[in-house]
Amino acid sequence: MAKSLTKSQIIEHLATKLNQPKKLAGEFLAELVGLAYKEAKKDFVIPGLGKIVVSSRKKRKGRNPKTGEEITIPARKVLSFRFLKAAKDAVLSAAPAKEAPAKKAAAKPAAKPVAKAAPAKKVVAKPAVKEAPAKKAVAKPAAKPVAKAAPAKKAPAKKAK
Repeated sequence: MAKSLTKSQIIEHLATKLNQPKKLAGEFLAELVGLAYKEAKKDFVIPGLGKIVVSSRKKRKGRNPKTGEEITIPARKVLSFRFLKAAKDAVLSAAPAKEAPAKKAAAKPAAKPVAKAAPAKKVVAKPAVKEAPAKKAVAKPAAKPVAKAAPAKKAPAKKAK
């Protein structure tokens, strides 16, 4: 699986694509992120990609996994990103994203009749082939145990003159 782009890689890509210095591309990215934080409370849309939405979760019952005790999980607001259909189609399909056709086709052509499968061939059993007797394993001599190295001795401290 490929690694995702880092912030500096995104800035570098924007700078080279737009023929601008990296500093300007970095400022643009920082401003876009700041604007998204500020405007997310009332839905922030990034054209062609998706929108940031704040949704509310109701309070619900849950269990403490450690004790098994039933607890009430309080209501809260969560932030989510909803991708546009065009973005999903572009990423998830093999073909590039296309715009929806203006008119739908009237009807699908009738399906062709399926050809019948050929009858199965008879399988003739072959006589079993005798295998040669297995060779006996030769016993290997036991390996010598490896002695553990003694811990290193500390050198005595030198006296200052």
